[in-house]
Amino acid sequence: MKVQALALALVVPLAGHASALSTIDATKQACAEAAEKFASNQPDFAYSALMPYWPLPEEEIQNLGYQTKAQLAMVGDRFGAMIGAEHVKTTIAGQSLVKHVFLIKREKHAMRFSCVFYRPGKDWLVNAVVWDDKPQNLFGNEG
Repeated sequence: MKVQALALALVVPLAGHASALSTIDATKQACAEAAEKFASNQPDFAYSALMPYWPLPEEEIQNLGYQTKAQLAMVGDRFGAMIGAEHVKTTIAGQSLVKHVFLIKREKHAMRFSCVFYRPGKDWLVNAVVWDDKPQNLFGNEG
């Protein structure tokens, strides 16, 4: 049975109150911390690590972690144990968007993990977190 893409994207409405990040390097560090937790098979902690910069209710972020954990459990044996995270690229779009992409390394298969940050003013907020099992898309326009 072929594994379907596991994709989870959350576009965040810019409402609510959250702490902010002031530089692109700080956004990369925040995403790297989340990617490392994700690669340690702790997706709930990955999302929690981004919580201070994510203007969503805490319960929604926690629910996202639980859903991700359940989806990862379904492919655990097929993909093998988690090995680690590796930064692949950072893409900047204009003055207000930045995306950091990480490879989540597993014994038998790699996955993509990315964080998109939006800067509505002077600070950056988490705008989306996306992961899937299609690392081959890193070679095309969809990376």
